[in-house]
Amino acid sequence: MRRLLIAAILSLLSVLPAYAIHTPMQQARQVVVIIISGNPDVESSCSAVVISPNVALTAAHCMVIPEPVLRREGSEGRPVVSYSTYPDKDVAVLVVPGIGCPCATQAPTAAEIDEVAYAVGYPLGIGNVLTVGHTQGRVVNPAENVEYLVATCSVAPGNSGGGLFVVRDNKAYLVGIVVATTIYGMPTFAVELWTL
Repeated sequence: MRRLLIAAILSLLSVLPAYAIHTPMQQARQVVVIIISGNPDVESSCSAVVISPNVALTAAHCMVIPEPVLRREGSEGRPVVSYSTYPDKDVAVLVVPGIGCPCATQAPTAAEIDEVAYAVGYPLGIGNVLTVGHTQGRVVNPAENVEYLVATCSVAPGNSGGGLFVVRDNKAYLVGIVVATTIYGMPTFAVELWTL
């Protein structure tokens, strides 16, 4: 029985995609893509997180980019064909045929306070950047009555829509979508997935 189990595990490992064996930080960086405009005269950008084949999450305010296109580093862009937003949160679900995986895995539980966190995005549209910090707590914006997870990861314009990740059991888990920061680049505010 034990040999059969080991053989089954080895068989499974032999067919796993190459991205399944990367470090947690590489896993997190591979699932975050840049959103650019299909119009070459527009230079704005944001980030998005691929959550399943053909589907990504981003900050809703990023959807002002005309003719949005998602692109992984080193590959062709894929146009967003439709999207919907959560009316009470700054999050949008994008339909992007052909974007494919690797895809983010949602954390099975909410982020813990003082858990090491990683923000991944495309600050200023320059490149896929990962910054490290800690979750600090949750705050409610009284004007919007929206709760945000606060982390000390440094972000900049262009990081909006990127992912906030934690590492558990040597795997990167998506806990939130980056939606805001202060003028100093810290702290980072994210909408937690479990609140959607």
